[in-house]
Amino acid sequence: MLSRVFRYFVYFRRAHATYFAFVLGLLNFIVIQYRLLIEYIPLLKNLFPSLLFFSVSFIVLYIPTAILLGWFDFKRGIARKELHISTTSNPITREYHLVLNAEIIESIARLLELHGDHEQARKLRETYDQFKRLFL
Repeated sequence: MLSRVFRYFVYFRRAHATYFAFVLGLLNFIVIQYRLLIEYIPLLKNLFPSLLFFSVSFIVLYIPTAILLGWFDFKRGIARKELHISTTSNPITREYHLVLNAEIIESIARLLELHGDHEQARKLRETYDQFKRLFL
């Protein structure tokens, strides 16, 4: 029974943080901008006569702009570097990747040895050991 309550709590937190808080935050932003900016500047008040018109105009411009900016950040911006830094700075994921890479390097070295290239296998292991010392 207690585990079911905790599971429901996790579901609640995830839905609230990912969906509801996002939508409520966006709606809150729209209302505040209209109330504090549009209503007090006559030129903007004439351009956006109602909250509904401002909301639709804002969403039509904001969502595509946010999508393009997010796409640009992932493709050419700093999102990849940020992900790399957060992954390598976390000791748990860093250890996981080192172990995973060690298994891959060892498999490649064994394949090289099976093909008779013992020197290349030794160099591969030495290079990985040097690389590993940088992160430990």
